[in-house]
Amino acid sequence: MDDEKQQGSPSLSAVTDAHSQEPDANVVGWNEPTDAENPRQWPSKKKLGILLTISMLAAVGEISSGIIAPSVPQIMKEFDSNNDTLAVFVVSVFLLGLALGLMILSGFSEMYGRAPIFYSCSILFVAFAVGSALSQNLASLIVFRFFLGVCTAAAAGIGGGVIGDMYIPEERGKATSIYALGNLVGPLVGPIIGGYLGQDAGWRWVCWLTAILSGVMAIAALLVLRETYHPVLLDRKVLRMRKETGNQDLRAVSGISGHRIQTFRSALGRPLKLLVFSPVVSLPCLGVAVVTGMLYLLISTIAVVFQQSYHWSEGSSGLAYLGLNIGLIFALVVFAATSDRAYKKIAKNGAVQPEVRLVPVSLGAPLICAGLIIYGWSAEKGIHWIVAIIGTAIFGMGWIAFQMPVTTYLIDVFKHQAASAIGANAFLRSLLGGVLPLCAGRLYADLGLGWGNTTLALIALVFSPLPWLFVRNGEKLRTKFPVTA
Repeated sequence: MDDEKQQGSPSLSAVTDAHSQEPDANVVGWNEPTDAENPRQWPSKKKLGILLTISMLAAVGEISSGIIAPSVPQIMKEFDSNNDTLAVFVVSVFLLGLALGLMILSGFSEMYGRAPIFYSCSILFVAFAVGSALSQNLASLIVFRFFLGVCTAAAAGIGGGVIGDMYIPEERGKATSIYALGNLVGPLVGPIIGGYLGQDAGWRWVCWLTAILSGVMAIAALLVLRETYHPVLLDRKVLRMRKETGNQDLRAVSGISGHRIQTFRSALGRPLKLLVFSPVVSLPCLGVAVVTGMLYLLISTIAVVFQQSYHWSEGSSGLAYLGLNIGLIFALVVFAATSDRAYKKIAKNGAVQPEVRLVPVSLGAPLICAGLIIYGWSAEKGIHWIVAIIGTAIFGMGWIAFQMPVTTYLIDVFKHQAASAIGANAFLRSLLGGVLPLCAGRLYADLGLGWGNTTLALIALVFSPLPWLFVRNGEKLRTKFPVTA
């Protein structure tokens, strides 16, 4: 796939007129391979700065998803409610907002570019975080947390498209790992911070901390982030060249000028079209969504489980998330160190099919299964808390081995439409992440922690054959079920 290095970045010499097969002098692309305006040719430090900023934006957003979890009993007491489903919904409604935002914002990013979406959502996030801290009833708190989720979709979803904008395939595994660090660790660091802060200062200060952190990151976004979306940048290049040359016939090879409504309609509907009509999106994304639903079920309930099963305090219960954190970080480091190296090694033997990215999924599903069983039965039988923590760590490693390969696979396959593909993935992931935790109360009440988590484990195990199905049939599926704008 060496030729993919230049895909999405066509040079002037590569653009030909449909009738004469001669280069069309009026079509503007990138002047490969040294065009300084092409995001893939930017200095490594500049690209890393943008990547880290987006990762931190995602981290602050995702921290707010779970930071309030240990304080839920305190919130329910203040607002005089004993509804268990509503208690879980205070946490999980964030993910429903995230799901909606992912479907909408990916379309806007492919119409106006990435940067305006990051800027506006960063500022709005601060406003909704302040609203959460000032909430006077449960309904307003839920509404503000819903819109916090919508705003988080900018960093959580569009970031994958930015990676495709700036990095060639051989560099994307490491870049995706850096980006994912904020997305993955945020929801788990949040409860640890929130547990102690909520216990000592009250749940409102938990929300104020989110507002302060998001304010700092909004300033960083305005200072560091720059536009990376190739069609928007090429449109800008065309406008500049028209002024410089006086040639009004110049046009971008992949721009969007003059077609914004059509572009928006296509971009807005593309994530849904990909989910419905493209098996190379729907099947991996369904697997990721199911195991992510399980992840957020754990995030929503671990604090309560450790308070009830091991008699931990509200503050100490936040430490129960350390197992997930350790598992996620360890697996993420391993993925970052091995993914691109393995890809380059395979590429030496010729063209590489993107489906090879999915091979680690075959390890992820069994790890998820083992982790859930160890955690569930340890907590139910009162076995030492460290065993339950180890179970969650194994689950975290499995989740990374499942989620990360799918993300890099979608970026490799869809390139400039990567934001839509990642948006489709994150939409389904967030939807189940918001809904599945609502079943936790009934699941554990009817089956207990042991059999309840064993049931989830068996469901995860169903997805083990997924990578081999795609390695053998992926190219055929991509050809048979193409999705056009």
